[in-house]
Amino acid sequence: MTKHIQDRPPIGRQPPLIRPLADLWFAALGAARIYRRLVLLTRPLAPSALELSAPAGVRIDVLAPEEIGAYLAFRPEQTGAEIGIRLSRGHLCFAAWHDRQIVHAAWGATERAPIEYLSHEIELSPDEVFIFDSFTAPASRGRNLSPLRAVVMGRHYHEQGYRRVLTAVHPENRVGFRPLLKVGTRPVGLIGYVGIGPLRWHFCRGRDDRLRRRLRK
Repeated sequence: MTKHIQDRPPIGRQPPLIRPLADLWFAALGAARIYRRLVLLTRPLAPSALELSAPAGVRIDVLAPEEIGAYLAFRPEQTGAEIGIRLSRGHLCFAAWHDRQIVHAAWGATERAPIEYLSHEIELSPDEVFIFDSFTAPASRGRNLSPLRAVVMGRHYHEQGYRRVLTAVHPENRVGFRPLLKVGTRPVGLIGYVGIGPLRWHFCRGRDDRLRRRLRK
C-alpha cells in the first residue's frame, strides 16, 4: 500500500545536540527494517556547462562484460551473479579507472529503478534515468570523481534522449549530497516505508506530481 504525504521539506534542520541522537534513532530503525527512508533528488539532463578536469591518469568508460572481474575487485562485497543480472536488465555502469583499476563507479537504470535499501522499485518515465550504487574507493575520495562521472553519465544519457535524472540518498549521508549538489541535483521528496515484514506502508512525499506516482504497489 502506498501513501502520499505532501508539503513537507525532504531534509529538515535540527539543533546540533538533537541531530546525532536522531541519526542514531533512525539508524536503529533502519537496521531493524521497521522504518526506512531516502531523499529523492532530481536534475534536468541538458548539455552541461560545468567544466571539470579529470585527474591525471583517470578515464571514465561504460563497464564492459569482460571487465566484471575488475569491478568485483573494486566492490568485493558484490557478486558476479548480481552484476550479471544488472547488465541483463540493461543497466549501465560508468567506471572511473586509474592505474588499470576502478576507483569510482555508479550505475544507471531506465524503465524501472531498483532501490535495494527499500526492497522496492520506482517506475520511470520514458525520459528518465535513475542513478544508483555510486561508490568511490577510500584512497580516491576528494578528487571530484563523482561529479566528473555525473557529467559524463549525463552527457551519455542526454544524447540517448533522456531528459531527467533521479537518484536517492540516505538522509544521514550528508557527505553524499555534496557531489550531487555540485552538478545541480536538488532534493524533491522523501520515499520510504514503515512496518514489519510484509506489513509495510510505503510512503512518498514531495512537491513533484510526477514523483508522487513513482512507487509501485
